Amino acid sequence: MLKRPKKSGFTLVELLVVVAIIGLLAGLLLPSLAKAKVRANRMKCGNNLKQVHMAFTLFANDYDGRLPWLLTHRQGEQLWQSLYGTRHTGAHHLWDVQFLFLPSPIREELGTARLLASPVDPETHPWIDQETQHGKWDGFGHAFDGVHVHMDYRSLSYALHLGSDMQRPSTLLAVTRNIAGEACYEFDYPAGPAVPSYKDYFGMALHTASAGQASQAFIGNHEPDPVRLQNYAMAGLGASQGQFVRADGSVKLGNNADLASVVHAHGMATGGMFKGINENLTRPTQEIIPSNKLWIKLLLHQRGALEPNLHQLGPFGNGIVGGAQPVAVAAVGKHVQLGMYARAPHGQPHLNAAVGGHPVIAGMDENGGRRVLVHRYLWCESGFCFIIYEIGWVY
Repeated sequence: MLKRPKKSGFTLVELLVVVAIIGLLAGLLLPSLAKAKVRANRMKCGNNLKQVHMAFTLFANDYDGRLPWLLTHRQGEQLWQSLYGTRHTGAHHLWDVQFLFLPSPIREELGTARLLASPVDPETHPWIDQETQHGKWDGFGHAFDGVHVHMDYRSLSYALHLGSDMQRPSTLLAVTRNIAGEACYEFDYPAGPAVPSYKDYFGMALHTASAGQASQAFIGNHEPDPVRLQNYAMAGLGASQGQFVRADGSVKLGNNADLASVVHAHGMATGGMFKGINENLTRPTQEIIPSNKLWIKLLLHQRGALEPNLHQLGPFGNGIVGGAQPVAVAAVGKHVQLGMYARAPHGQPHLNAAVGGHPVIAGMDENGGRRVLVHRYLWCESGFCFIIYEIGWVY
C-alpha cells in the first residue's frame, strides 16, 4: 500500500510568528517612510523657490538689475499700467505680495501659478486651483479688491523680502510663509517712502539685532497658540523647519539656526540699488481677514478719470438730502467677466436704516456721520466690470 506524501504548510504558531515579524518591520519602516515623504516635499518646495529666484532674476535683467520693490516711481507706475491700463497711477503695489508675482517676466518664467503653492502647504491648494483655472493672466490673478485683479493671498506659500537686491548676493529673497518676526516699518525705497501694503496682515520685519531670538522663528504645525497656528503654520512643516532662497540662488531646507544665519548675513550686505539695510517682508497668510479690510476706496476727485467708463444704474433718491456731501466712491465686488455685474462677496452692502430716502451702510465715520448710498454705477474696463457705490455722509 502506497503512503501519501505529507503536505507541508505553516502551522498556526508559525503563521503568527510571520505576522508578528511583518508588523514589527512595518512599525520600524513606516516612520522612516513618513520622514522620507516630508523630506521629498521639502525638496519640492525648495525647487519652487529656485524657480521663484529664476523668475525674479529675469525680471531684474529686464529692469536694469532692479527687483520690483527697487524700481523707480516711474518704472513702477509703468509696470502696473502694463497690467491695469494707462489710467492707473502710482507705484504702490511694489510692496504687496498679492501683486508681485503678476509682472509678465515673472509669470512667464514660472509658467504656472502652482509653483507658488508649496507641497508642504496644502491649505493653499484649493485657492491656487482657483488661480490656475480662472486667473486673468494665464492662470495668475483671480482675487479682486474693488479696483484691481490680483493674486489671492491664500494661494501663496512664499514671503518676499523687500530688502533683497541681486547686487547683494547674500540677501534673503524668498522664504516659506511660516515665519514669524517683528513689526514692519517705513523704508525709503527708490520709488519713495513706503511700508509693506496692508502691514497689519502682510507686513513684517526680520531685524538683524534680533537674529536667533524667539521673536524670529519658523512656526511649526504643532504650534500651541491657535492664532499663530492659523496665521503662520504650514501643515507639512514642524517646529524650526522652513525653506528659503538667497539672491544668489542658493536654496536652504533650514531650521531656526539657519534662519538666524541668513538674517545676519542679510544685515551685513551693502551696495546695490539702495543705501542702508531694509529688513521688511511682505508675507502671505491664512489669517481670516474681513474682506472689507482689503477693499479699495476711490476719492471723488479721481472720478473724472473714470467718467468715460461709468454707466449710471440709477439713484437711490433724488440727490443728497439733509446737507450731506458726497465725499467718496467705494468699489466693492470680485472679478467677473465682461458684461456681468460684480457684487460684494456677501451680496449688497449691509443696509440697516434709511435717512431721507437713502439706505444707510452700517457704520459711522469719526465725526458720527452716517454713510448713505447716493448712486450706483457700472464701471467696465480691462475686461471686467464691477458696481461702484457713491457714498455720502449725513450728520
